[in-house]
Amino acid sequence: MELLSTEFRDIAKAAGLTDERIKNLIGEDFYEMELALDQDLSWRKLPTSEELFEYLQILNKPAFTVEFNKIRRRTVVQTYKMYLNSVGEKLALLGTTFNNTLRFEPFKSYLDFEHFATNALVDYSAMDFKNSSIRHLSADAFQVFTLLIELFIEKYPSPTQDWAPDELLTFTSKSLMRIMQDSNHRTNEKTWWQHWKKLLHQTEPSQENFDMGIAQLAHKELIGYMDEIAGEEVFFIGKNLTWYLRGIVWWDKGLMLKNTENNTQFIVIAASALFVVVTEGDNDFSIFNVDGRTLQKYLKKYVEIALNPIQEQNVIQGETIANTQPIFCSQCGNKLEANAKFCSNCGNKIT
Repeated sequence: MELLSTEFRDIAKAAGLTDERIKNLIGEDFYEMELALDQDLSWRKLPTSEELFEYLQILNKPAFTVEFNKIRRRTVVQTYKMYLNSVGEKLALLGTTFNNTLRFEPFKSYLDFEHFATNALVDYSAMDFKNSSIRHLSADAFQVFTLLIELFIEKYPSPTQDWAPDELLTFTSKSLMRIMQDSNHRTNEKTWWQHWKKLLHQTEPSQENFDMGIAQLAHKELIGYMDEIAGEEVFFIGKNLTWYLRGIVWWDKGLMLKNTENNTQFIVIAASALFVVVTEGDNDFSIFNVDGRTLQKYLKKYVEIALNPIQEQNVIQGETIANTQPIFCSQCGNKLEANAKFCSNCGNKIT
């Protein structure tokens, strides 16, 4: 529902939210604004504070808060804070609009929210080639990945649904730098690279970043080394990655959830195919090609983790400590490989 700030204050106060909390929810500048610009909303019949009481209590003392963005034409068109109660049965979205009003979306259950978020995407089918996930890319490799999409668009500006490559797509580290610089100059066109950089608040990669990213994509066999021409190494894009790029270029809509407490993001790209991008921290990007029904499972898993951030963090930290704790041979002190049964230095049996 769309509300004026005065309407939201009246409803929220009647349900027991303090002025301080309301200002915290909607922002002090917006809190002071009394009218929506050029918009008459007086004809509407709004729910009462009693009808919204339980949802307003979630806003008052949420168990968890996450940012939720709706995306159209590669641009964030609506930003919400998503407030969840302790068991995730009820949740509410609250965000400002471009019309200087508020949007307040209460949901009786998680399933209602899931329908709201994914209803337009359930009919997507996944692409039909194997190995359709690209996991654990560094920030450098992901920057290269985004610019390979620009390279694809440069070569095939209007690929059809039955498009097939007619030759290998090749590039060099310097050619990617040129594509990035060219994209930055085409500000009126709002290129794929510009949208993605703005969405993730990424900085400009250096030549060293490009070289590191290319090396990792080559290690994962997503790109291959072709030749060296005039002192420059020439690479080609592998088949699976080519189809990934082709599937993403039409990026038309999507959504994004962001948890600032554990620095994770869940991003949906709806193009000619459907993709989930999960980021963990500043240096771990994974991309999954999914169908619409599978998307719901991915979304639910992310929200479940979001509902238990402390528990999940402890589990992750515990696993990390256990897996990274160095082990040494009791006989010679040599550092052992993970799961080693014998010391590689002295041959001592590890018990």
